[in-house]
Amino acid sequence: MPDTINDTRKNSNQHPVIPKERHIILDALRGFALFGICLANYPEFSLYTFLSQEVTHAMPTAGTDTVVKYLQYIFIDGKFYTIFSLLFGIGFSIILSNTVRKNRDGMKIFYRRMSVLLFIGLFHLIFLWAGDILILYAFTGFFLPLPHAVGYWFFLWRYYYSPS
Repeated sequence: MPDTINDTRKNSNQHPVIPKERHIILDALRGFALFGICLANYPEFSLYTFLSQEVTHAMPTAGTDTVVKYLQYIFIDGKFYTIFSLLFGIGFSIILSNTVRKNRDGMKIFYRRMSVLLFIGLFHLIFLWAGDILILYAFTGFFLPLPHAVGYWFFLWRYYYSPS
């Protein structure tokens, strides 16, 4: 029986990363960050934040809810976006290093991925969730290759020799 996946990989320039090339720790961190973002958005998912103060104070769990709300604010809100942003940059670096190793155009692949991310973000924003961050990631991702394109020396020169 022919191995259609490997045959497709041999005949195509585009294919998913094979499992032995994946970085398991990055996948685990990505899952942890996604879980944290789900926890941070849980009050909105459950529609709790859309209840009036009279209704939330009248609930039998009002005291516990207040404590949980402050604990969530201290330990969860905004903490996982940093991990996601770091993984976003690491993913960009991995894309570039893999394409250089395979003699392919990394920028073309990266911009295509950012375009798909922007499309998914727009779909998500319009149909699912008003608090979407994927569009912001896609827009900032379009500018991420700028230091790579113009060279780091330009940014160092601007930093040291720009008028104060």
